[in-house]
Amino acid sequence: MVGLTWNHRNQVGDGIYESRTKGGLTNFGVELIERMNKLGMVVDLVHASVATFYDAIEVSKDPVVVSMLMQKLSMIIQEI
Repeated sequence: MVGLTWNHRNQVGDGIYESRTKGGLTNFGVELIERMNKLGMVVDLVHASVATFYDAIEVSKDPVVVSMLMQKLSMIIQEI
């Protein structure tokens, strides 16, 4: 299991504290998820921004996890 981001933006996508920009996955992030799927690795979206979260769900052909679900739910609710 690999987390794509932590709290801030990185080469993969925006983290949970980058909600101002509404950025999601980068092109590299898309490639990373596709490769993780091929290798059978699990994508963890716990610290991803809302946009990165939804981008990753769209890109991944395999199920993803949110290892700290309550934290993610509170961020999604704040975005609504």
